[in-house]
Amino acid sequence: MSTLSDPGAVVPAVESCPIPCASGQRGLSPACLPAFFAQVPDPRDPRGRRHALPVILALAVCAMAAGHGSQDAMAEWCADAPQELLAQVGARWEALRGRYVGPEGRTVRRVLQRVDAGVLDAVACGFTAAHTPDPDAGRPVASRPALRAIAVDGKVLRGSGATGFAAVTLLAALDHVAGTILAQRQIDSKTNEIPEARILLGGMDIAGSVITMDALHTQRETARHLHEHDAHYVFTVKANQPALLEACHRRITVQGRTNGEHHESERTRGMIRERHLTTADAAGIDFPGAKQIARIIRYTRRAGTTGRLTKEVVYVITSLPPELAGPGELAALVRGHWRIENQCHYVRDVAFGEDKSAISTGTLPRIMATLRNLVISMLRLAGETNIAKALRKHARRPELLTELLHLI
Repeated sequence: MSTLSDPGAVVPAVESCPIPCASGQRGLSPACLPAFFAQVPDPRDPRGRRHALPVILALAVCAMAAGHGSQDAMAEWCADAPQELLAQVGARWEALRGRYVGPEGRTVRRVLQRVDAGVLDAVACGFTAAHTPDPDAGRPVASRPALRAIAVDGKVLRGSGATGFAAVTLLAALDHVAGTILAQRQIDSKTNEIPEARILLGGMDIAGSVITMDALHTQRETARHLHEHDAHYVFTVKANQPALLEACHRRITVQGRTNGEHHESERTRGMIRERHLTTADAAGIDFPGAKQIARIIRYTRRAGTTGRLTKEVVYVITSLPPELAGPGELAALVRGHWRIENQCHYVRDVAFGEDKSAISTGTLPRIMATLRNLVISMLRLAGETNIAKALRKHARRPELLTELLHLI
C-alpha cells in the first residue's frame, strides 16, 4: 500500500478517522470532513495563520457543492459563508464582531495553489470510501456479486493548456456500482496513461475486483500486473493490438467457436440501441490470463424507423472464466465501464465547466478536479442522479450541505 506522499495513494475505507478534529471544533465526529482534512499537511508558515487548513478546505468543498465551481466564485463564497456552516467547520470566532469569520478570497486561492495535491486526492477518496455503504449489507450471500467492478480511464483538462502550458491529464478509478471516485493520479508529461495506470492500481486494494479499461490499456504487462494483485480484467481489443484483434475475430467470426450469447436493447432520447454479445473460449489466444473473448455488435437507429443507422463491432478479452461472468455479466461490465465517462468526466465538464477553466498554475487544475470528484461522489451517495440540478438545490439551501458533506 502506498503512503500519503505518493500521488497515487488512497486512504483505505474506515468507519471513522482516527485524526482529531481541527482546532476549535468541539464534539464533532472523527469521520467528519474537517477531521479528514486534518490529515493534509499545511504548507503555510505557522506564523500568521488565521484560519486552520481543514476549515479552508471544507469550505472550498461546500462552495463547490453549492455550485460555485470557479476559483474566484469559490473564494468569494468561502469569505461570505453562512454563519451556521462556519461554526460547523470550526471557523474562527471574532469576539469583537460577535460572529464567525471565513477566510478571505486570497487566502483560499493561496492555499489551494500550495496544498499537496497527492495527499489531498488520497484523503478525499478516503473520506468518500468511509461514507460509502457496503452494497452487500443485508443481502443473502448467494445474491451478492462475485466481484467489485472498477473502471479506470484518463481525462485531459483541455482548458489547462489554453495559456501555452501542456494540458493536464488525470487518471481516475471509479466504482461501477456506487459511482464514486476511488483514486486519482496526475500523469507526468514525460510518460503516458499505460504505466501510470499500473501505479494508480498499485496503490489500491484491488484483490477480488475486476478492472475495466479501454483499448489503450490492453497491454500484456497490465494484465500480468492485475493477475499478480489477484484482480481480473475486462479489456477492449482494437487496432492498437492487431494480432490480438485478428485472433479474436478469427475465433468468433470465422471459426464460429462460440459459447453463449446475450442481447439487449434500450430506447433513449429518440434512439433505439441494440447490443448483441457473443462469447467464446480464449484457449489458444496469446494474452496473459485470458479465459474468454467476446464480440459485441451495436446497432443504433431512430425510434419509429426500421432502418439501422449505424453498426459497430467491438471485441473484448477478459480473465474472468464463464462461471464468474457469463454473457449477461460481461455485457454489464462493458456497459458499466462507461460510467466513468458519463457520470464523472462528462459531469465535470457540463456541470462544473472544467474544460472551460483556463487554470494552469502548478497542481491547481488537479486540486480543483479533486474537489469536483469529491462533490460528485457525495451527491451520488446521496442518491442524486442529476448533478447540475443538485448543485442548484444546494445553492438555494446551503443548510443541506451539513448532511451531504458530513460536516459534523
